[in-house]
Amino acid sequence: MKIRTLDEQTINQIAAGEVIENPASVVKELVENAVDSGASQVKVEIFGGGFQSITVSDNGSGMSRDDALLCFMRHATSKIQKVEDLSDLSTMGFRGEALSSIAAISKITLTTSYEAAGIKLEVEAGRVLSIDPAPRVKGSSIEVRSLFYNVPARKKFQKSASASSAEITKLMTFLSLAYPEIGLTLWHQDKRVFDFCASENRQEEMLVRAKTLLSHDFVEDIHVIAHKQESCEVMGFVASPLKVRVNRSGQYLFVNRRVVVCPIFSYAVRDAFSTRIEKDRHPLFVLHCTIAPHLIDVNVHPQKKEIRLKEEKYTKNSIQLAVEKALEKRSGNQLSASIPISYGHHENPFWTKEVPSGILYDSLPESKQESFIENTLEVIGLFSHYLFLYPQSALLKILDAKETIAMIGVDLYAAESKILFDEMRRTEEPKGSQTLLLPDTLSFSKAESEGILSILDELHQLGLRLHPIGESAFLVEAIPEFMKQDQVRDLMLECLQGSKEQGNRKYAAILCRWVRKNKQPFSQERALRLVEQLLCLPDPLFCPLGKRTISCITKGQIDDWFK
Repeated sequence: MKIRTLDEQTINQIAAGEVIENPASVVKELVENAVDSGASQVKVEIFGGGFQSITVSDNGSGMSRDDALLCFMRHATSKIQKVEDLSDLSTMGFRGEALSSIAAISKITLTTSYEAAGIKLEVEAGRVLSIDPAPRVKGSSIEVRSLFYNVPARKKFQKSASASSAEITKLMTFLSLAYPEIGLTLWHQDKRVFDFCASENRQEEMLVRAKTLLSHDFVEDIHVIAHKQESCEVMGFVASPLKVRVNRSGQYLFVNRRVVVCPIFSYAVRDAFSTRIEKDRHPLFVLHCTIAPHLIDVNVHPQKKEIRLKEEKYTKNSIQLAVEKALEKRSGNQLSASIPISYGHHENPFWTKEVPSGILYDSLPESKQESFIENTLEVIGLFSHYLFLYPQSALLKILDAKETIAMIGVDLYAAESKILFDEMRRTEEPKGSQTLLLPDTLSFSKAESEGILSILDELHQLGLRLHPIGESAFLVEAIPEFMKQDQVRDLMLECLQGSKEQGNRKYAAILCRWVRKNKQPFSQERALRLVEQLLCLPDPLFCPLGKRTISCITKGQIDDWFK
């Protein structure tokens, strides 16, 4: 096949694939353009999850007729002029790719006014169809319609409209916390999600927005961060060490007002908490880091999600020190920098029946359970979540070993995942739910709430019965039989984090992750009962994700250790 030069339309669609993943990518690029234009008010309106239309309006500087025509051309930008400018960036955008990428896969109406009368451009698939005078005050409005209409292969792999709406709300939550000095408004289907005014006091406004957007457990006991060093300033807040999560979903990080993912910063905050939280738990925080532009490189990711640091160790130490100082500011039992927020009196619910920790083992009569445990399985030892047994006939039959087996090991986490998944799969209806005598109320951020609404069927399948109350809270009426009340939030967030898998494998991934993150202590009796249940299942050797539940150590392997 001969090498040939691609046409301009194909080039633009390929470039759009790198910059624009979904409707949320469009919102991000347009809002950041509005911020760069000097806007103090930005309004975002979406219909159909952003696939039908996205409109972003601002009161920024606007564009002249010539600039409006140029803005849809690839690599046309007002942010930089030469390569040296890349080392001292102070704007969100700089490549001149966003508008051309969006225009290549949608239909656009741009209305803008600079100093003279306003103009309106109609653009389709990257081509300017018309340009006419239009009344408008200073600023710009850009409406993006029919996203991915000319790339059906891309559209086929997009999420549903409701999932896309939740993703946009999550993004706008980040952007609202990133730019507390700018007024931001978000509308979904003619319904206002939030409306924030501009403020000169960034720290105070950030707290106001956090109270509105983030969950109650995040903001009811906040420790304020305010720390400045020579080339690094850190501000924001962390939640109480008592309020942690099993994943990083409650971490909001901004570097020079840019939303980024940078594990180094998360590790720095985690190290500052030290022994205040468990090793596998993650603190909640909103963190703004202002670093000299020449010390960071933002030109490493198509969507500018990642950065590189030139003084990595220095920056990590600065963040760790800032968080440590915030946590240590105490007066008696209360941090002097804490901001308690009252949400009214709340009682823990009572169970309709007593539930032991871990899985319920009432499928066999007690006498049979005792007989099986006492007479069949002989324990060598229990180490962490591994149970080691002497080889017995029941286990040897399953393993079908061809060599002499010295001992058998059971991964108790994998075994528990297998049991839970098999129980869930045996029936189309949820099984083993516990009804709460007094329903419990759980609060989440607005973005998390929208996400949970989109996965209610999955939660129901796992044994959770709940329904929304208000804008960002849920009333939990029943929970899975295998868990305790204080584990419900973690399971919901684990489901919300989701999996790339589909169908049964998605539920399997959620259960396996949840079991390992919400560690339950294993007594010898509990471990043996797990093995008992496991051996009653079809194909007990593997967990739902295909990992071994039972393995053997042969005499030959032990002989090899001592050669």
